[in-house]
Amino acid sequence: ATRAEQFDEVRALGAHTLIDYTGEGFAESLKQAASGGIHRVADGALWLTLEHGLPALAQRAVIAAYASDQQPAPVLPFAKLLYANTSIETFSIFAMSQAQKQAAITGVNALLASGKLQHKVGARFTFTQMVEAHEAVEAGTVAGACLVIMQ
Repeated sequence: ATRAEQFDEVRALGAHTLIDYTGEGFAESLKQAASGGIHRVADGALWLTLEHGLPALAQRAVIAAYASDQQPAPVLPFAKLLYANTSIETFSIFAMSQAQKQAAITGVNALLASGKLQHKVGARFTFTQMVEAHEAVEAGTVAGACLVIMQ
């Protein structure tokens, strides 16, 4: 799917504002979209926020970072974070207790069953196609989740 088609899909899900982080003026677009500043960030690209997004954050903003794949050791602009009282909290499902994981599974399943959450499946693979599934994820060519059927 093209970037425009991806944006159309996200708009159809109810998004009010979409910003292309690969385009020119990313930081300025963030600031314009949230005139009072962004207070909470669920961050799958911490390096990008640290390099370009800090000017758009409100004082005392919280960044919940769960990935920084393209730059696993991002530069930490400590002074900018300090003077804005910005917090970075990390999150990993691997560090959750079994009880927390079970509560998350139960909650997500309830949302799926009620129709309040819809998850887009982009491709299905058999267990014997595990290599192809990983390659599809790494290439970023599938719009949606890649499921591996275990039977």
